[in-house]
Amino acid sequence: MPDNGMTELDLLVGSMFTALPDEDREHYEAERAWLLDVQRLLAEEGVEVDLLANPGVEIWEGGIERYHDLFLLRLIAAYLEQGRDIQPLLAPDFEFDEEPDPLLAAIWIEETVVSFGSSPALQRELTDLEAMLDQAGVKPGHPVRRCLSVLREAAGLSVDNGLPIIVW
Repeated sequence: MPDNGMTELDLLVGSMFTALPDEDREHYEAERAWLLDVQRLLAEEGVEVDLLANPGVEIWEGGIERYHDLFLLRLIAAYLEQGRDIQPLLAPDFEFDEEPDPLLAAIWIEETVVSFGSSPALQRELTDLEAMLDQAGVKPGHPVRRCLSVLREAAGLSVDNGLPIIVW
């Protein structure tokens, strides 16, 4: 994280409720109804989660310095998975073009299922990706390593506490 604590992408491990029943009953009930709908839709997709548990609980806050770092981590992961050279992506002066990278665009087009997500699955994928970054020689101080570290911390706390990761 930068010294000033400013991040472009904030993360929270905690409850999805923004209001508690004793603070604003009407708002709480509206959120509860919305979360029940989301939970039902997720269950229909095979994702079992209790979004109503622990209203108001927040156990961790963190952030990713720049959205660019998360996007670059995704791009590097796609390149590594395809056996491509990532060295040009690691250059300090690397900038994205206006057009999406053709490899990412192809992956996005092939995706047919959008899911809510799974912290255990995210944890596994990040562990695999970290090993790939190690093998590719990505330095510990590189922004994608810091991004990966934040995501791993959030995923670990999410799994350990049974709470979602909320990104905003």
